[in-house]
Amino acid sequence: MVAVEGVAGGGAAGWRLDQEQDAAAEPTPGGRDVLIGGPGTGKTVVALHRIHRTWRACGVGRLLLTTGTPAAVGRLADGLVRLGGREILDRVDVLDVDVVARQTCVGITGRTVRTEPDEAARWAQVLQRAVELDDADRRRYTPEFLAAEYRLVIVGRDLRRREDYLACSRSDRGVALDGPERTRVWGLVTAFEDLLARRGTTSRDRTAARAAEFAEAARDPGAPRIGGYRHVVGDAAHEFSPTQLRLLRALVVGDTGSLLLCGDDRQRVHAQGDVLSAVAASWRRLRLGTDHRSSRAIVDFATSVLDPDEESPGAGGAGSTVDAGPEPITWAFDSTTEERDAVVRVLRRWRTEVSVDEPPCAVLTPSARLRDHLDRRLRAARVGTVLLGSEEDIEENRAVRVGELASAAGREFSRVAVSGVGAESVPPAGLADRVDPGDRPEMLRRWRALLYVACTRARDRLLLTWTGEPSPFLPRLPARRKAPGAE
Repeated sequence: MVAVEGVAGGGAAGWRLDQEQDAAAEPTPGGRDVLIGGPGTGKTVVALHRIHRTWRACGVGRLLLTTGTPAAVGRLADGLVRLGGREILDRVDVLDVDVVARQTCVGITGRTVRTEPDEAARWAQVLQRAVELDDADRRRYTPEFLAAEYRLVIVGRDLRRREDYLACSRSDRGVALDGPERTRVWGLVTAFEDLLARRGTTSRDRTAARAAEFAEAARDPGAPRIGGYRHVVGDAAHEFSPTQLRLLRALVVGDTGSLLLCGDDRQRVHAQGDVLSAVAASWRRLRLGTDHRSSRAIVDFATSVLDPDEESPGAGGAGSTVDAGPEPITWAFDSTTEERDAVVRVLRRWRTEVSVDEPPCAVLTPSARLRDHLDRRLRAARVGTVLLGSEEDIEENRAVRVGELASAAGREFSRVAVSGVGAESVPPAGLADRVDPGDRPEMLRRWRALLYVACTRARDRLLLTWTGEPSPFLPRLPARRKAPGAE
């Protein structure tokens, strides 16, 4: 068993690691390891076993299991308890990396830290107030561009002064900026941080940077002490920022303290930078090569939506699979009503075919609006549904999971319908025109990754549907043009 869904749902006695997983799960005192593996290869299970084995071998000190996807914290804690019993949580913290940063700051300052819940809205607010920007500026300085520049360059490289920013090399960024343009960006960043200060909040990255400073300073004689961790394991580490990685490295204490990062850059949908590649060159690199979840047909289809020219040291690759499986089904429709009705019929049938021992079925969409439309249609057809990430999204609930593409990371389902993957939705129509040409490759990479992650959530059945023309990311396969009422 290799997926966290299976980990949370079965006894520890049923967990059989393959040879690569078992080797990667062995503790390495003093080690700095990065574990790379594609979907379904067992990165999360290795993370759980590594922490469990380290906990058993190391009788003192605290351990940390953290993740770049906050929604996974509860599932990780459940899986860890199944391995070691509730007593394991006495010495192992299972926390979202943002919580780690806040707790580190509070431990030193004694003051509550409030991180801004909607940074994208604050960036948009700053831009709305920047009356000096012309139309060309607004096409370049989007909220997404500014957030990435802030995270990867200004905070990520610890640039404190405008002069430092003007002098730094940023050749790894897609959009080139001259001196006056950098000055303009610095002014927008200053306005962003001033706005957060007036709201009594701080950004996630600034909080992580401050926490990293505290953790690094704690190593100096006479400095305030922080708890620190003997051993740290980070799951879904492809979503970490450079500053968050800096914090985790600083939190490891002692000569025998270890740090393991598990991830796959192909599945990176939230973070703007490839942090795994940055460490893969100098750390011990471990790799998982067998997909225990999806069939060969699903893996091949999902891999085809990626850009073959975009490979990195932090990418997991396709790897081998356990069985061949049926080919994914692609359906084209003439109207959204026909498409949604067909998806509802398929999910109603799938529910009767999937046993209670298998993960539930799911339908994933590119937008919240389409997700809500399908959720209402399914409920009207008496098909029980649960929104991904909601309080009802628990193992015992066998209802169909309904969610956006971005909410599917880290999950596993027996059968998946990916609906609404038309040319106007994946990527959204007009998005490329609203993004600076230098940032378009990253935008397209992210949408390919979203579709890739959604497809690789399926164990044995995958259906993709759209109205009109298909997404340009889909392989050129013959799609059946469905008629109303057809199955």
